[in-house]
Amino acid sequence: MAAWFDYTINGLIVGNIYALLAVGLALIFGVSHLINFAHGSVYM
Repeated sequence: MAAWFDYTINGLIVGNIYALLAVGLALIFGVSHLINFAHGSVYM
């Protein structure tokens, strides 16, 4: 049961990180109409 809880929390955290990356890219692209390829290097 503990492993299920750990996997769920881990999945939620990783999903939120991906969502924040996607929102950041969408905001930058929406404002500047340019794709910022350096955006991903900040999180690596």
